[in-house]
Amino acid sequence: MANRKEPDYGKAFQKASAALTAMKIEHGHLHGSFLGSGDRQWAIERLTRWCDLAGQHLSTEMIDQMAWRIEMYLGMEALHKGDLEEARKWHSQWEAELLEDKRAHRQVQ
Repeated sequence: MANRKEPDYGKAFQKASAALTAMKIEHGHLHGSFLGSGDRQWAIERLTRWCDLAGQHLSTEMIDQMAWRIEMYLGMEALHKGDLEEARKWHSQWEAELLEDKRAHRQVQ
């Protein structure tokens, strides 16, 4: 019996996600208007650029709200995959970072 190669589910997911995005854009679905081509690397570069711009131009409160939304998206993605522990991990990490920030600033003031 020959050794079977395990499928690369991550790569398959990325291809399927890009294909679904392209199909939605082709069909004129509403959310296609604010999604890119589905190319993950370009999306990551775009996210990085916009986070840098946010850091330069937004208020501290707005930056914290954006970071909180990222935590929420990470948690929702984990829940969508059925991984409650991963979702809890993201939430706990977020709360720990906020608590550390608040404690540090109480010591400064």
